[in-house]
Amino acid sequence: AHANKAQVIHNFAEFRDPAVMTGNLEPLKDRRFILSVAQHRLNKNLPLAVRVFERLLTGKILPAEARMVVVGIPGPETRNIEEEIRNARLGHKVLLFSGLSDAELRWCYQNCDLLLAPSSTEGFGAPVAEALLAGACVVCSDIPAFRELAGAACHYVPWADDPIAAYVRAISDALRAAPARASYPHHLTAAAAGERFATLYGELSCSPGRGFDRQCRPLRTVQRPASIRGK
Repeated sequence: AHANKAQVIHNFAEFRDPAVMTGNLEPLKDRRFILSVAQHRLNKNLPLAVRVFERLLTGKILPAEARMVVVGIPGPETRNIEEEIRNARLGHKVLLFSGLSDAELRWCYQNCDLLLAPSSTEGFGAPVAEALLAGACVVCSDIPAFRELAGAACHYVPWADDPIAAYVRAISDALRAAPARASYPHHLTAAAAGERFATLYGELSCSPGRGFDRQCRPLRTVQRPASIRGK
């Protein structure tokens, strides 16, 4: 009886501008690269992402000229990320970008080999949604927020004793199996969210005994908050 007392309507992702490659992205011209979009915070596990990238290079899963691109504003983990890059001697291969435009970020999604999102916790997971909308392959941690958001559209990596090896295996499998571009996830669009809101409001307004009837509580609408993504 209580199952129908609440409905979840997810937040949505959208691109306002077409993809554009600018001078900021010149280092990526004609290169393969993997992408992470995240603020420099502990839950994003960006030092782990750097170590995974190093293993992909040493294992020749990615070519030596490949790059890793991290898009996100600096934060509490910036020093640890930079130290990890120095220790791995990847200063010229891991590019830290902040302040990219929506058009530049969309180009990154559309041209990367994959989006890597090894977060330990998330609220919504906007970069995963944006990557899927752009048709990118996504390899991410197996956490409830990503499962709820993306369903079977991502390559999920459970936490393991050796997370680096687990991510390397998943990325290797994803690069072999991924189609040129993934299917378009309509449920993550603004139009889909609008349709669900309209349907819900229509059901509320037309249902007898709903609304202001003191004997029956109206359905609760819960909209998942979007993660705050710095660019």
